Amino acid sequence: MWSAIGVVEEEIDVSEYEGTFRKPFFVNTNSCNTVGAGKLRKALVETELSQIKTLTVTSESENEDPKVADFRKNIVAVTVFTNDLRVIRLHLLNHYSHNNGCAVINF
Repeated sequence: MWSAIGVVEEEIDVSEYEGTFRKPFFVNTNSCNTVGAGKLRKALVETELSQIKTLTVTSESENEDPKVADFRKNIVAVTVFTNDLRVIRLHLLNHYSHNNGCAVINF
């Protein structure tokens, strides 16, 4: 069971007591554009919460595609729940790999 996702190894604390470890992986988000999650890669690698929250804002020139609106709702939902970027990445990756299937994880 994953508890957090870090962009760099040092971001994840390892605890022998909790049985945690670090393992590098890659995520292919190429097919996420078709489900409105085209900015998923940016959200997963971002290091500032404020930058992730900007992904929830629609510019005046954008037509709000319902699929893009769902991506924005997912960002809003998880950032209301936590400010921890590692947990935000975990929830987004879970949704778009497990529930949606557009993000493919490779070890």
